[in-house]
Amino acid sequence: MFDKLQKYMKPKSGSQGKTFSWRNWVAYVIFGAIILVFALFGLDKNNGGQSTGGVAAVVNHESISLAEFRQRVESKEQNMRMMDQLPEAQRKMFAQKVRKEALDELILGELVYQAAADRGVIAADGEVREYIRQIPILQEAGQFKGDRYRMFLQQMGISAGDFERQVRKQLVTQKLQELFVGSATPSREELRRNRLLANQKVNIRYAELKESDMGKMLTEADVKTFADNKKADIEKYYNDNKAEFTSGDVIKARHILIRETDKRKDPEAKKMAEEIAQKATPANFASLAAKSSDDDRSKTKGGDLGEFGRGSIGGAFDDAAFALKAGEISKPVKTDFGYHIIFVEKKSEAKTLTLAEATPTIARRLLVRGQGGEAAGSLKKTVEAGNKKELDTELARAGVKWQDSGEFDLSTSNVPKIGESPALMSALLKHGNKGGLVQQVVPYKEGFLVAEILSWKEAPDKNPDVEGLERMVAFRKSSDLIETWSKAVEADATIQRNPRVLQ
Repeated sequence: MFDKLQKYMKPKSGSQGKTFSWRNWVAYVIFGAIILVFALFGLDKNNGGQSTGGVAAVVNHESISLAEFRQRVESKEQNMRMMDQLPEAQRKMFAQKVRKEALDELILGELVYQAAADRGVIAADGEVREYIRQIPILQEAGQFKGDRYRMFLQQMGISAGDFERQVRKQLVTQKLQELFVGSATPSREELRRNRLLANQKVNIRYAELKESDMGKMLTEADVKTFADNKKADIEKYYNDNKAEFTSGDVIKARHILIRETDKRKDPEAKKMAEEIAQKATPANFASLAAKSSDDDRSKTKGGDLGEFGRGSIGGAFDDAAFALKAGEISKPVKTDFGYHIIFVEKKSEAKTLTLAEATPTIARRLLVRGQGGEAAGSLKKTVEAGNKKELDTELARAGVKWQDSGEFDLSTSNVPKIGESPALMSALLKHGNKGGLVQQVVPYKEGFLVAEILSWKEAPDKNPDVEGLERMVAFRKSSDLIETWSKAVEADATIQRNPRVLQ
């Protein structure tokens, strides 16, 4: 939700409010969560928006709502449009990964927010109120308007309490980040080194190998031999990770949402939903949704919600949707969002693969992960020998292509198209400016990177921004401090995850 709201939250230039810069990946992961506290301006905490019923996780007795979790997942999916182009099996696997990342970010954000408050880093009510008053969209002729605020909350589908705590959290995390940056002032030697690195302009080609790609580098004979020789290991993995091979109930559904508004109170909204439900058939449902639904995001697709598992939405909606058979339409279902008419187009029952069915997948996975070491060991041997021709053959077998990064300097914390990768930066510096294949396999996310240097030139900055450089180095150092600190905070925390939200 923060990603969705931030564009509306930027105060006018020169105002007392500030926007938080999420340039650093550690800061994004730590502070990306949105937390809920209480309402200001005399509004009821649930007025003007949805409540946050349902729990995705509990962090030291503080809940992360299902609504907040769904909003974070939606935001991440919107930033990854390529998901729609993936085959269904990969899309499901990718969606599960997105859900896990979203929950981890929310949990870590809540942990750090709590820790900051415990250490006296707070944002007073007056600071929160003043920030909101300075948001341009909530003003008319330079003056804050409460009716605009109420309308804004209603349009965004968020309560006053939820939004105002988001602002409080933004201010607190900004203060905390500034404290870390202030304690990380760089030395003269660090500044000199970063000036030298900033003058080195590099362009590389790289190939990313995911776990699935590594598996493709193995032949069927490799997999069968491993499976025949490691039956006990495979059976143990299957028994220890049976959830991996169990698919829960999955439905493909559409819905029509009728909201309660200032002009349409609950009885009228309920009556309208009942009338639509009486007219609805499988044949006309999409057209009814496009015409009548108050869910702007899905109505353009005929109310299509796509495929989702039990627990993805939660509450009364979940109960009603999964009680339907394929082809059935529900009566109006009341949730905090309004009244839903649900149409289940397709339903797949839960299924668990047998050990025999799962064996090839497990064998390939164990080989890739180093249980046998064949895939990773072969790649490492090829790269360390500098055998570019053989590497190209292996990459082709896995269906992986080289990509150009574009030029960047060696002082950056992010490599274009790759992102944060200290291991890659270290490998480039170790290889030096001789060009060619970097003879080191670099761990990256859940797989590996291999790289080739296309160009390396020195281009000194004639007008160096010393103050900006000092700030950049301090920011980078503070990231390490934050990461270390946040890990200590997490180690001392009590965290309970709702396993259903990750299915």
